[in-house]
Amino acid sequence: QMLSVNNLSESNLKVLQSFSRINYVKITVLLFRYNVVDHVLLF
Repeated sequence: QMLSVNNLSESNLKVLQSFSRINYVKITVLLFRYNVVDHVLLF
């Protein structure tokens, strides 16, 4: 039972890591877009 729980937590960690990576990419893309829009508006 301990082994199965460990495996579960490991897979959950991997899923969480992938989600956080995706969110990080989304946030950077959004920030980049807003920065571009700001620069375009400034010019």
